Amino acid sequence: MWNVISNYPHHRSPYFSALDRAFAVENIESRHFPELKSALDSNGVISLHRLQRLYRDENGPNPALLNNSLQLLSLARQRGLKLAWTVHNLLPIYGEEPTSLDRQCMQHVLDLSDMVICHTHADADSIRQLAPRANVSVSGSAGLWMEETEHDTSLEPLLCAMDDCEQAFLAFGHITAYKDLLRVGRAFLQCTNNATLFIVGEARDSSLLGSLRDLQAASGGRLMLWPLRVDPSEAHRLYRRAAVAVCSYLTTGRYAYFRDVLHPSSISTARGFNVPVITPDLPATRELAVGVAAVFYASDVESSVDLGAALRLAETRFREPSYSSGTARDEWIQIARFYKEIEPLL
Repeated sequence: MWNVISNYPHHRSPYFSALDRAFAVENIESRHFPELKSALDSNGVISLHRLQRLYRDENGPNPALLNNSLQLLSLARQRGLKLAWTVHNLLPIYGEEPTSLDRQCMQHVLDLSDMVICHTHADADSIRQLAPRANVSVSGSAGLWMEETEHDTSLEPLLCAMDDCEQAFLAFGHITAYKDLLRVGRAFLQCTNNATLFIVGEARDSSLLGSLRDLQAASGGRLMLWPLRVDPSEAHRLYRRAAVAVCSYLTTGRYAYFRDVLHPSSISTARGFNVPVITPDLPATRELAVGVAAVFYASDVESSVDLGAALRLAETRFREPSYSSGTARDEWIQIARFYKEIEPLL
């Protein structure tokens, strides 16, 4: 039994939705619990994903909450439950610079876990450096797997704009600082000629959103901002029209650890739709982009020079949309089989 600590199904995460569906195909027992304490009377494996719920409340990092969570994890192990952490991000990706408590929680969970599950071998190699005694395995990654819908009529202006432009670059997902979208937008306008960049997704950072709006206003129509959530079931409508998926990430400053551990789900999503990607050159991105056309740019510089050259190359190389039927279903079933194989080993 996998006892997953998550808000699913209250929060309809596309990740957990696909994992749940794949578990059903493979007859794997699982339950979801919104908090750790609720899972202690179960049996099998406590499955952690994002660690923030262990030590962060509405006011930020909370030492008392961390101490309580660590006690609960120790109690779970005393009761015979095993502990697995599937690593999406080592540290919180929103807000300010990571705190000592963020790092303490990460290290404590690494030390307590019976199994640390990574999406790439590159991440696993880095995790082993942090926790040389940890049992680390690789599950693989997958794109969007769900029923595809076309119910959202509010998307029509966006879809028409993608149809009408000469060549569509798509940056899809949350509009956040760690995606480096302002630098991408500036480099795109400076270094490409005729393509249009569509930045689509929910915006949580009002300052970033304001800067992107200013950039849009000065773009001469070559940058379109759509700062609204698009249901993942409707995402295929955008990728059908995209010649390139922009999968950009900051890898300096507080996000320097992305050079070691990064799960860019945007690459898996684009790969599942056979859409070429442009992304930082990192071990994890190289691994995730296998099977799809890709252009990589230098990840360790602040300037836009190498990024701009990569955008210009993508504009030349990927002229037309290459969308095809997704591979996500088979990839998710392979992930479920991985969970089935390791459960007896825990």
